[in-house]
Amino acid sequence: MTTPKRPKASPKTLTSTRKPLTALRVVARAPSGVNATSTPSPEDIARRAYEIYLGRNGASGDPVDDWLQAERELMFPAKPRRVAMASA
Repeated sequence: MTTPKRPKASPKTLTSTRKPLTALRVVARAPSGVNATSTPSPEDIARRAYEIYLGRNGASGDPVDDWLQAERELMFPAKPRRVAMASA
């Protein structure tokens, strides 16, 4: 007695019908009441993320977190704080 053979799967049945993701674009939305100054270029974000990495002295971390932090910093720069000067 022989074992029945399974039909071979065609390449079409093995592939997904969805289109592959070619790039992931993260879009940060401004919190309500805050206007973004401008959209930084990916090169600017990458440069700032690398600076954040170097600020950790190359210690391990999450590159995505560095990217998102860089994006936030460039889109919503911190306002300079006023420091009270001691009177002489």
